[in-house]
Amino acid sequence: MRSRTIDTGAISATGVSMSVSSQSVNQGLIVNSAISNTVRKPPASESWTPEPLLDSEEAAAIMKVHPKTLQKLARQGRIPGVHVGKLWRFRASVIEAWIAQQMAS
Repeated sequence: MRSRTIDTGAISATGVSMSVSSQSVNQGLIVNSAISNTVRKPPASESWTPEPLLDSEEAAAIMKVHPKTLQKLARQGRIPGVHVGKLWRFRASVIEAWIAQQMAS
């Protein structure tokens, strides 16, 4: 296993600036030594399940629009979605947040 240290100075992640003196690089995987100790796993009793993805028809039903209209909005980048092969997938929470944002503006 090959390991080396890189001096990176300041790194900005999701708008938060932080100073890092070194990073360990192991087989192309960068592990930030300054924050690796702060990342915590949920307790074993608490299981995390990701929010299921909705297909175009299910997401369009939430918005009360035709699925092709929703796909067109996603293709234009106006609404967040994931293009998986020929299919579009959406998260219900993202659809709800997008609707709230549109109503607020």
